[in-house]
Amino acid sequence: MSRTIHVMQKEVKNSLNELAIFDDVVKIYDAEYINKIRQTIEKISEIHAADINLYDLEGNLKVSSLPLPYNKGVVSTKMNPLAYYHLNKLKEIQFFTEENIGKLNFVSNYVPVIDDSGREYAYLSIPYFTSESELKKEISNF
Repeated sequence: MSRTIHVMQKEVKNSLNELAIFDDVVKIYDAEYINKIRQTIEKISEIHAADINLYDLEGNLKVSSLPLPYNKGVVSTKMNPLAYYHLNKLKEIQFFTEENIGKLNFVSNYVPVIDDSGREYAYLSIPYFTSESELKKEISNF
């Protein structure tokens, strides 16, 4: 999970930097820019066969490769508060947390997306949906 999210983080950062090539500021709040980011996230998600969520610096979901649960109100469009605290306030570079949707338990990995000058401009999350037994097996193998 850690390796996957760092690869995706780098790809997202490179894509966002390409989109902002004529601007100094990444426009995470601009609607046209969000559509381009959505296309990038969907492409990266397809390549890596993983779901990706991109949040702004206030912890609001901006783009998801799996938008249906968010659009239908099944899942909050706000970032996990504990993850937000660890990334935004404690300035950690990665945070894992257990989450759930009803009775479905899963692990999410969160990282900040940082531009070349060291400024954070978004948070990336990958929910990892696997059975608990598979997760325990992976942990024991690690």
